[in-house]
Amino acid sequence: MNTTPKQTLILFLSSLLLFSFSKNWASVCPPPDVDDLVINEIAPRGTLLTDDSGKNEDWFELYNTGDESVTLTGLYLSDNPEDLQKWRIDTEFVLSPGGYALFFADKDPEEGALHTNFKLKSSGETLTLAANINEEIVVLDAVTYGEVALNTSYGRRTDGAADFVLFGEPTPAESNDNALLFLPPPTFSIPSGIYTDAQTITLSHNLPGVTIHYRDGGYLPDASSSVYSQPFTSSHNTVIRAIAVKTVT
Repeated sequence: MNTTPKQTLILFLSSLLLFSFSKNWASVCPPPDVDDLVINEIAPRGTLLTDDSGKNEDWFELYNTGDESVTLTGLYLSDNPEDLQKWRIDTEFVLSPGGYALFFADKDPEEGALHTNFKLKSSGETLTLAANINEEIVVLDAVTYGEVALNTSYGRRTDGAADFVLFGEPTPAESNDNALLFLPPPTFSIPSGIYTDAQTITLSHNLPGVTIHYRDGGYLPDASSSVYSQPFTSSHNTVIRAIAVKTVT
């Protein structure tokens, strides 16, 4: 009787869900071109981007849609519509036409002038940008978002556009144009489990025009990872991860 134990193959398969200070500013009226400012992109669950301390924090981005530079100093940002003055931009900051301003929403303002005193809720909330105009707090832009997955952002389909999408490849301080959309995860042909021999794996997606990227070894895939084109065989213990991406059109 052969008592040699069978060799086992363990596969873990997972799809990734892709998506100087100015004093007494309150008495100063911002220039009218602040109307050209919009909240362009929000990452309430953090992404691969790190701040100066090396931490992956929540972040959001402002964008200047106009043809003139805009002074951000003295404007207010908040995650509470009942408290529009929750955090003020106190540092000197001039945003050029077509420029991006990135802020870390980490409730850690002592880390720097671009770190807010509030965090963003991954389950969804409203982010506001406001200004003191003629002694009245005026909302310049407000974005309400729902639940956003890890390493995914919610932003305008193209810079300054009215419609919003989920991005599977966030673009902090860069253009949203042609960014990759967040899509439902690909489907694996077999479940995670313990197998006694090599397994052939097929990846599929129910949406047309998507590209599937995958990596083994448990590493996070991105748009530069291997492109899935046909079934492949795995004969060793590993963790295979996959994402689906599609370019914004």
